[in-house]
Amino acid sequence: MVAHAERVEQAVLGFEQHLDASKREAVGVIRVTCPEPLVYRITQSGLLDRFHARHPGLRVEFVMSDKYLDLAKGDADVALRSGDTDGDLVGRKIADSIWAVYASRRYIERHGKPERIEDLEQHALVGFDETMAKHRAAKWLGQVA
Repeated sequence: MVAHAERVEQAVLGFEQHLDASKREAVGVIRVTCPEPLVYRITQSGLLDRFHARHPGLRVEFVMSDKYLDLAKGDADVALRSGDTDGDLVGRKIADSIWAVYASRRYIERHGKPERIEDLEQHALVGFDETMAKHRAAKWLGQVA
């Protein structure tokens, strides 16, 4: 009987551990802010399927925006941003972000093609709005043009 009782005790302990683990299972919504093109890439990659398999109690919502939402104020939980980290946030580089200056063929025909960065001062540019003013690409464009 002792051997049976020990197996029952082990089963009960295993059940209690499993119950405690399930109580600690994360549930709720994670709000991720990122530019719209990233959402398409993420949803097509299988990443969300793997995430949901691992964390079935969590739901991911995307806040598609180029604006830097304030994580400290709860505007989002995670931010995928192109640029430098700001303030007290913890960041990790996950990829390179390539920026370029573009012009239509018609514009180039009328105004010429800039050969050097310094030539941008002589050209009409469409830049960033105030919500992106702190982004390093906007700062760079402001410095050179």
